[in-house]
Amino acid sequence: MELLLVCTYCCLPSCIPVVSAVVGTLLVVEQTCTLCARTKKWSSQPYIGKVPAGNLMLSAAIVFSGSQPGKTLKCLKFLGASVYRYDRINYGICYSMTNNHNMASQN
Repeated sequence: MELLLVCTYCCLPSCIPVVSAVVGTLLVVEQTCTLCARTKKWSSQPYIGKVPAGNLMLSAAIVFSGSQPGKTLKCLKFLGASVYRYDRINYGICYSMTNNHNMASQN
């Protein structure tokens, strides 16, 4: 969070960072400069379409490892990790990729 204290416009340590969203593995911080009054949003990861990349990667890891989504997310919750609702869209994307790969390797 120390890096977010410096304004990217006036380059002075005068920003107030505020966490505006936590969506699974995604962290969004909005910083407001007290000197120049500009605001900027920072995301901890890129998006793939409208889905945070880390959330899609976690879904892929669950599917490709053969793990059970409920048990894996319960384990992450016990660890204190920020977990998200296991997204059926992510599961569908990962499952169809696996299915396509299996069909292609059989031919």
